[in-house]
Amino acid sequence: VRAWRYKITAMDVCFGETPMSELHKTVHLTINHGIGNSWNLIWTHYEGFEFASYRLYRGTANNNMELIATMPSNLTTYTDHNPIDGALFYQIEVVMSHNCLRRSETYTSVRSNIVYNGEMVFTDTTVNACEQYEWFDSTYTQNGDYQHFYASSLGFDCTATLHLTIHHATYGDTTATAEGSFDWYEHTGLTTSGDYTHTFPEGNANGCDSTVTLHLTITSGINSFDDGLLTPYPNPTDDIVNMEFRMAKDGVENTEIQIFDVYGRRLDMIEGLHSTSIQIDLSHYAAGIYLIKLVNNGNVIAVRKVVKK
Repeated sequence: VRAWRYKITAMDVCFGETPMSELHKTVHLTINHGIGNSWNLIWTHYEGFEFASYRLYRGTANNNMELIATMPSNLTTYTDHNPIDGALFYQIEVVMSHNCLRRSETYTSVRSNIVYNGEMVFTDTTVNACEQYEWFDSTYTQNGDYQHFYASSLGFDCTATLHLTIHHATYGDTTATAEGSFDWYEHTGLTTSGDYTHTFPEGNANGCDSTVTLHLTITSGINSFDDGLLTPYPNPTDDIVNMEFRMAKDGVENTEIQIFDVYGRRLDMIEGLHSTSIQIDLSHYAAGIYLIKLVNNGNVIAVRKVVKK
């Protein structure tokens, strides 16, 4: 906010202090509007070491300035007659003719404060986000252009514009029917009907989550096997099917009949058998293919396919 004179001393580990350095005075830069679009720069003379010239920097941001002029060290004013439109920032630099060393660091110049011409600073930011985006304490979920005005702590006013595109996660569905078991992405050896999900680690084309759901039906298989143990008749049938199974009569007590549809769902179970023949009523089932399983001591020993007309 102003120029100051100062001296520096150094202190060792025993708190011994060196003599004071030569006097230095900082560079304080001010700005005012000139004729037309010009800007006048006025600064205080630097004191502390001999130097040949001042360097003048200008930019559209306080952290992105470039050299526009070099002035003799005996002058402390400059008029920028050809400024670009909009917000402008200026700074003055003094460069030493030799290096000042402090351990491994090298200091070669002194810079003034940064001044600002008071024009509104406009910034544009383009963002692609998934589902939502946080910006200046607000949450945005829709595509659009948004603006925010704020006064910077560096002394300039800014209007920031956000060009926002919101992308969304993608979800897909697929259906599969398999006999016995099914492999799908990380899900291997699936033997139970149901819904399974897979999330692609790389996401979709926009980098958002991508998930697909499998609606799986596991069938028990419609092929018959029985080695002559189980005989259904009539087959096809309209309603009643007679089942005869060839096994010792004393083994019947540990045997049961199970009825399945082709999707592997058990529809009925008949226990407590007392003979090697039984009648099964399919009249209340829809037309289709059904599997009759003969189970002994928990083991399936025969399966026959029955067609309900």
